Amino acid sequence: MGEMKAKKIESGAQDRADKNSSSPTKSEHDHAHHDHRGCPAHILKEAMASQKDEEIEEESTFSQIRSYIILFIFAAITYATYPGATWGNRGLEPTIHTVFYYGWISAISTGFGVLPLCFISEMKPYWIGVSNAIAAGMMCAASYSLFMEGCTFHEAGDTSTLSSTVRTAIGLGLGLLFILGTKSFLEQNGD
Repeated sequence: MGEMKAKKIESGAQDRADKNSSSPTKSEHDHAHHDHRGCPAHILKEAMASQKDEEIEEESTFSQIRSYIILFIFAAITYATYPGATWGNRGLEPTIHTVFYYGWISAISTGFGVLPLCFISEMKPYWIGVSNAIAAGMMCAASYSLFMEGCTFHEAGDTSTLSSTVRTAIGLGLGLLFILGTKSFLEQNGD
């Protein structure tokens, strides 16, 4: 019995300490008839929530503006680097300008792969797997095509002491090392 009395005294002391503290207890704010106007706990909670909402809205607005600026820069580069007169250069060697432009258009087109994600909020794991399989298939086909083109390259003016197959194998090895190095760097340093 003395033990129960000690627990009640301890519990009562804790209740008084909670009431005297500056932070209100949960039971003080959970009942339906409580008037929340002017309550410091609710004022603080609402202020923090509205501040968070404002930060999210500002970040969203900034992100949208940044996206438009980047889009404008890409469009400007695409327009400014348009080869123009070099398009009529049929049968002649391509210029560096033409090669840059085709490379630029290829790089920009790569970004179009993200467009479907703009229209959906969440992808199911099944569709992520299907998308990865399609992308892997395309990359394997492109890699095979480039590898075969490199191995069968023959030109009369080629004065290299290495065969085209050896040069292609060296390029394959360097590319693989680059991919593995990049993957390792990203795993160590985060995204």
